[in-house]
Amino acid sequence: MQLIFEEFTQADETVEKRFGGTGLGLTISKRMAEILGGQLSVTSSAGNGSTFTLELPLMLDPNSQAYLDPVNFTVAIVDDDPNLLTLTTEALKAKNYKTLTFLSAREALTKLEKTPVDMILTDIQMPDMNGFEFLEQLQQKQWFRDSNRRIIAITGRTDANEEDYKEAGFSAVVRKPYTPKLLHETILRVVNNHPNESIAFEIPPDDGSPIKRLQQFFPNDATALQSVLKTFVLDANANLQLLEQAIATKEAEKVKQGAHKMATMFRQLGADIIGKLLMDLELTDFSDKELSERFQELRPIVVSALADIEKELIIEPI
Repeated sequence: MQLIFEEFTQADETVEKRFGGTGLGLTISKRMAEILGGQLSVTSSAGNGSTFTLELPLMLDPNSQAYLDPVNFTVAIVDDDPNLLTLTTEALKAKNYKTLTFLSAREALTKLEKTPVDMILTDIQMPDMNGFEFLEQLQQKQWFRDSNRRIIAITGRTDANEEDYKEAGFSAVVRKPYTPKLLHETILRVVNNHPNESIAFEIPPDDGSPIKRLQQFFPNDATALQSVLKTFVLDANANLQLLEQAIATKEAEKVKQGAHKMATMFRQLGADIIGKLLMDLELTDFSDKELSERFQELRPIVVSALADIEKELIIEPI
């Protein structure tokens, strides 16, 4: 057992011929352990195997805090899109967070003053009050300043960078589309005072299936998954009609609002082509003729995508 730590030594001399190797690995590992003030040792029993133990001294920083896992934290979630609100809520419930949900930032402002929460997650682009305005209003509240609550932005916007969010007072920003894993890791980093690491962006892996994309949010609840998809199909069809009407009546602002409302969920489902077309409608000042042409390109793709999703829905008997 002691010889195997020597250079160019192997317990079984036939190993080199069969598998390669020179007998230096354990020698180097033992020396590295000793340089670090530790040791590498071995115990062995013939026929039962060997156990190698690496021991290294660890000096704890007296100013550091134990890594905190925010189990049972109460998190307030603000998002005007009911489908995305549900996704975020389910992602947190799976990690044992308690949640309060709001479809309106103004409603959240009123109720959070009387309801203590540990953290707030907010969408940015909302009709009655956007996320930056929501945070600005919170910062004027004494209860918010005294509590030192953390707030994370969840957004599909691309016209602001991480520094804009940090300067406004957000602890982190999660870009849509996102995964439950990314959301949970961001919360962990913020809670444990690693804000720079928590500024994150992740695109979920594209497996070509909206159902599989959403299953990670509902790992044990197929009924909830079906409910979200059904609601999304109904909402998307209704929003498509509203978008067509806004283009026909030449209401540019309504076109931008409608396109934004549709784009985020389509991108979350992996429909990147539709998402890009909708984002172009939201962010570009097209002429009336160009808007009409863009919509004619968009409409059949959306209808086809919704039809594909409907095929995977479980239709309950009447």
